[in-house]
Amino acid sequence: MTTDEHRFERDNDPYRDIELQPFGPPSDLATELGSNLMPEVVNHPGTRTPPPEMFSKFSGIIGDRAAILVAVEFLTRREASPWAVLVVAFNDDPQPPADLTKYERVFTSAGAGTMNMVDFFADMSHGKLDLSGTQVFGPYLMSRPRSDYVFNVDPQPPGKLNRAGLLELAKATAIARGVDLSSFAGVVVCGTQPTDLCGFTGAMAALCDATNMQPSVIGQEMCHGYGVAHSRLQGSDADYQDPYDTMSTANALMAYHPEYGLVGPGLNAVNMSLVGWLDQARVRTLDPSRPGEEVITLRPLHARHLPGTLAISVGLDLIEFRTPTRWDAGIGHACVLVHRVDDDHSVLMKGLNPVPELTLYRPDLPHTLETGRPGGLYSEYLRVQVESIDEANENAVVRVAYEPMRLPQTPQQPIDIHGAIEVDGPGHLVINGHVHPIPPRGPDRQLVEALADYLDTPTNPAARQEALIEVLHGVGAAARNLEVVSPTPPGIELLQRQRPPQSPA
Repeated sequence: MTTDEHRFERDNDPYRDIELQPFGPPSDLATELGSNLMPEVVNHPGTRTPPPEMFSKFSGIIGDRAAILVAVEFLTRREASPWAVLVVAFNDDPQPPADLTKYERVFTSAGAGTMNMVDFFADMSHGKLDLSGTQVFGPYLMSRPRSDYVFNVDPQPPGKLNRAGLLELAKATAIARGVDLSSFAGVVVCGTQPTDLCGFTGAMAALCDATNMQPSVIGQEMCHGYGVAHSRLQGSDADYQDPYDTMSTANALMAYHPEYGLVGPGLNAVNMSLVGWLDQARVRTLDPSRPGEEVITLRPLHARHLPGTLAISVGLDLIEFRTPTRWDAGIGHACVLVHRVDDDHSVLMKGLNPVPELTLYRPDLPHTLETGRPGGLYSEYLRVQVESIDEANENAVVRVAYEPMRLPQTPQQPIDIHGAIEVDGPGHLVINGHVHPIPPRGPDRQLVEALADYLDTPTNPAARQEALIEVLHGVGAAARNLEVVSPTPPGIELLQRQRPPQSPA
């Protein structure tokens, strides 16, 4: 790539003027985040406001021609998915300020181009979703006191409000003020005071408040509305285990944004694919039914403004490249990741490696990942090897080898038939070179026929089970035939002594 081409691609980056500060590894999050940001993860009170010295200045919304073209492309390809954001307070909360600017900047087109929620869903859906029609309403004072709210309790206690109850109260309050919620795809209820943070999976609803309406975490809760589940790590059924994915915040590699607080990381390729957001035209799909090996150049997963392949698909696995820029500014270094579909969850794969990321950043970190067995015995085999990473030009060269699953063939026993066995006469069978005499039709013949049928039965488990039962029946018949005379029933002598005398003839 020439210097001019690189400069053009940098200029085409819609967020090039926003400088982000990595937040730190997941182990730091519990002490950095306040309970109002992620109450189900952090249990101590208070919130943390990043100091101003952690931020660099950014120039504001982009105004050049390239960014305008990107915006036009967004609007012509996306489907409308506006949300209604209801700013609310309990009736005993402090009087909320009337100014809604900070809410509008986070959620609506007023902040488009600055990595707000409109931008987040445009990028995570590869341009499919258009949230620019989102509107903010309020602030509304609800008719219940804060003491009525009992958080995540189900069923809702009499006279109290759980999460679903709060959602319905806020919606009823807005409707009573003339808001037509039917024209919106979803509803976010945002408290003016510390309230809660959650999403309603598949129900297009979320709760947040002024202290935690940050793209990292509210992005996860709104994604739940579209049906995206929490992400996991290979070997565990626990949620929040993928540090490279939105659906694991706050246990993820996030970054500080100078206006919105925490942003990123982006969604992984599997989560994007599960809800139909991954642009299949930008995915290189390899045929998992036959062995193969290919070398492919990847672009960063969310950098749809760059030409090239954004993901590689092999069976249930998706391979992606991530760089510490834009939504992924907090990940530290460029890396290649492999995710697998497991029901409705994404699973970050690591094979036998100590860590899941593949990188050339340090020699002690892995650059190759293997799953399954070479040759595909009993499971698909996948080998992903990073050949090179050019972080400045945002590409990675990856070698992918794969083999389909194969099952070992059950060896068949060679059987030769001699004599008149086929017409119920005597003869003999030769099995693996051993001669077995067969008498005329009888239990022995039944057993041999059943055994031959079993050995000739396909690998279908049900058919082999049925054939094996016939073998057992043959064994039983042969065993019974060995009993020349039935044994005398016990106690027969006593019965004989008690027989009445016979009358003379």
